[in-house]
Amino acid sequence: MREQFDSETLSSLIGDIYACSIDRSRWIPTLERLAGAFAACNGTILSHDARTVSFDYQWGTPPEWIQAYAENFAAINPLSNIGWHAEVDEPITALRFMTADELRRTRFHREFLAPLNWFDFIAVILEKSAARFSLMSFTRHVDQEPPGEREFALIRLIVPHVRRAVIFHGIVEREAARAADFATVFDRLETPILLFDAAGSCIETNAAARAFLSTTDALWLDGGGVKVRAGDLRAPVDGSHGDAPMSFAFDQADGRHRVAHVLPLTDGFRDRMGRQRRAVSAMFIQAVGALQPLPGEVLVRLYGLTPAETRLIVLLARDHSLGEAAATLGIARTTARTHLQRIFEKTGTRRQSQLMKLVLSTPPPA
Repeated sequence: MREQFDSETLSSLIGDIYACSIDRSRWIPTLERLAGAFAACNGTILSHDARTVSFDYQWGTPPEWIQAYAENFAAINPLSNIGWHAEVDEPITALRFMTADELRRTRFHREFLAPLNWFDFIAVILEKSAARFSLMSFTRHVDQEPPGEREFALIRLIVPHVRRAVIFHGIVEREAARAADFATVFDRLETPILLFDAAGSCIETNAAARAFLSTTDALWLDGGGVKVRAGDLRAPVDGSHGDAPMSFAFDQADGRHRVAHVLPLTDGFRDRMGRQRRAVSAMFIQAVGALQPLPGEVLVRLYGLTPAETRLIVLLARDHSLGEAAATLGIARTTARTHLQRIFEKTGTRRQSQLMKLVLSTPPPA
């Protein structure tokens, strides 16, 4: 049953998302809860490129199907290039890039989606480069209505927080393994973060937090504790206390909205923190709507390729013949030839070999 979200429940869920940045085991129950909100049968955070896939976190997909997708179906998924055509934070669905009939004709639908009774999804790009993208996706059964405006609005609200949690955890894991002092990594993070000891005193702030505290009159340190001017609170603390996450929102004098999340730090996380090991909780301060999309995929940007054209290019780049690619996509060979001719015209190539040389040698943007 779809979970209804009022402001209090949404604040609690966002707190759960940020808790995942500290304790990755929280992703599975959090994805389950999000899937309920989207009336979905699974929830996944994964990374994809034109050839490979890696599952970061997932709920609701049978393990054998995850293995089958990675080994056999990722290579023929006609939607594996959607990251080339969508911006970060932009809600997307399968039927935005293919009609229902086009999707049903594909080998991917016949052999992977149909046996699971899956069809459309709502997803959002978390981050991407020229060749690879990460996304969060929630799949619906074939007999359900397509995702609508309610789902689009909800995913727009939560995706900046999901991306920050994923990136923060990844940065900490990668950099902590290389850095002799956690403070080096901590100070480089762009999100304002404050660390607190068991007595509730702030014992450390990163550079972003120090810069923020110097410019705001709504949130400040007073005797080691964080003070928020009561008139600036827009959402109450969600009732959490002790070892549970806590969230609240406040307004600044310039009219900008901020959200603060206070999260407990696990023992394993504190073990990597060097001189900050006395910290028992962390506060993340987020500006609403502050993130900007990352650049799009270079081939699409350079040549204006359509989703149908990129689906064909991906298969040709995997050494499929034109006929094999057409069969995999469930289209006529003449249709595939028409797509290929349009690609030739857009890229200034004349033969398939020239096109593949162009595709495989195009450098990523600086």
